Amino acid sequence: MQLEYHPKDEFKYCPFCGQQDSFIFDGKKKFKCSQCARTFYMNAASAVGAIIETPKGILFVRRKFEPKKDMLDLPGGFVDLNENAEEAILRELKEEINFLESGKLDFFITNPNDYVFNNLLYITLDIFFHTYIENTNDLIASDDALSIEYIKPSDINIDEIGFISAKTVIKIFLDKKNIDKS
Repeated sequence: MQLEYHPKDEFKYCPFCGQQDSFIFDGKKKFKCSQCARTFYMNAASAVGAIIETPKGILFVRRKFEPKKDMLDLPGGFVDLNENAEEAILRELKEEINFLESGKLDFFITNPNDYVFNNLLYITLDIFFHTYIENTNDLIASDDALSIEYIKPSDINIDEIGFISAKTVIKIFLDKKNIDKS
């Protein structure tokens, strides 16, 4: 798949020496300046997400902002500097849906993702957690979440989920539950 917005198309100057058109991408993961010989590696950003099962169904948020505005997503977001994934998911869940429980999230799976923001591609490694909660009364959409939607596993429309990573993880989750969504 050809990526529409790649950093190689945006970086016109070497960030070290300032030379124009000298910052050459190797086609995989690094840029090297043909003038000063400095190297810059493009690494994945960390992000987190949660599959939250409830008696009403799986909790999704409807995205309030671009990218993927108005599409379904699993609640979560980027890991901040000097924050571990467990801290990040608890912070993001509190910000997006007022999720105040702690210690009940289990690691589920990781998956790569393409996140285009302001016409620049960010490659992420998404770390997904899973939990089941009975009480959803205190959950409210805020921050980046426009709304909360509970969808029974058999009623999930994969095409309504915005990001490839979340689509893939939901398919894996449903497969483990023996729910066909092909």
